Amino acid sequence: MKEVLFTKYSNERDPRFAIRTSIIEDSKKNKRYVEKTAVTKEAEGHVQNMLVAYEKLSEYYKGTDVQFSKCKIKNGVAVFDYIDGNSLGDKFEKLVENEDYKGILELYKSFEDIVKKGKILTASVQGDFHDIGKNLCILMLESNGFQVIDMGVDVPQEKIEECIKKESPNILMLSAMIAPTMEVMKMTIEYLREKGVTENLKIMVGGAPLTEETAKSMGAAYSADAVSAVEVAEKLLNI
Repeated sequence: MKEVLFTKYSNERDPRFAIRTSIIEDSKKNKRYVEKTAVTKEAEGHVQNMLVAYEKLSEYYKGTDVQFSKCKIKNGVAVFDYIDGNSLGDKFEKLVENEDYKGILELYKSFEDIVKKGKILTASVQGDFHDIGKNLCILMLESNGFQVIDMGVDVPQEKIEECIKKESPNILMLSAMIAPTMEVMKMTIEYLREKGVTENLKIMVGGAPLTEETAKSMGAAYSADAVSAVEVAEKLLNI
């Protein structure tokens, strides 16, 4: 017999990307497990990205005393064996549950001396306050050896120009999650080209309303999700 002991919905700021977390007890098998389910189609990518990040972190600690629960994707649901305690694996799961992606990055940085592949400057364009997808990309990029400078959300084009001049990044990664800010993204890229700060700069873009075609029309590379962001960045820098 299975009994749901606890259920929580994350990401109340943007219901489109909500994930349901449930702790379930299976009395027949005498075990507990955690299910993380995408409530919407848009959230499915977040569940997959979360699993990839979890697997990478557990790989770093393979062969040590640090406990990580086994995890698998079953019918689109991330299923974790339940660990009750204060292990690093348990801490990671709590960070994921609270969508604390910066906290997850601190876990990586606490034990991994990363050789930087390149510098990436990222921002959500002006008028766009969404940051969950961008933060997932940062998590994956930094854990794969890139240095990422995050300018945050609602960033004006003038501030991006200033930061490009100051930091000299290899890649500019822009995010827009709604149609109106996709237009702002186009204008921002045009502005930066007019200012002459993109000559030695690769540009990659991502967000819900974008496609490969719209990115191409901006003269930028397209990243569909956090996993592909790493692949795109490495391709742009011929790594």
